Amino acid sequence: QYELYGDTSKTFYLNSSTGELILLNSLDYETITMYKSTIEARISSTVAPCFSEINIHVLNTNDNPPDINLMFYPSVLFEGNLIKYDLNANSTLLATINLKDLDESTTNLSLSINDTEHFQIQFVRQIKNGLITESIYILSTKNNS
Repeated sequence: QYELYGDTSKTFYLNSSTGELILLNSLDYETITMYKSTIEARISSTVAPCFSEINIHVLNTNDNPPDINLMFYPSVLFEGNLIKYDLNANSTLLATINLKDLDESTTNLSLSINDTEHFQIQFVRQIKNGLITESIYILSTKNNS
């Protein structure tokens, strides 16, 4: 006969006859990274029971979509589908794209600019308290006249 001890009753179920441990609810790495429990196994009331501690480590998956924030700067004007900016400036910050991802895994990001002669992309990555923030700066690099 088997019995499960620990604060896992809402997440795991231990079949008292077979000792099979069954997952009752989904595991979420961002909520709990490890579960600790003790299993008691006994054959009869006359034989001392055996105890075993178990640690269940939850693996992280990229299950949270990143939060994307695109900010254009005051130097940028919109005319229909076109983005216009200060043609006289040698280097103008046009936009910043900020990405926040609750998952610790690397966010795969692809960004390209067709006009690399006049535009440049700068990537800045910060990790603070497990939160990954990706900032992408789009700059004009030459006079676009």
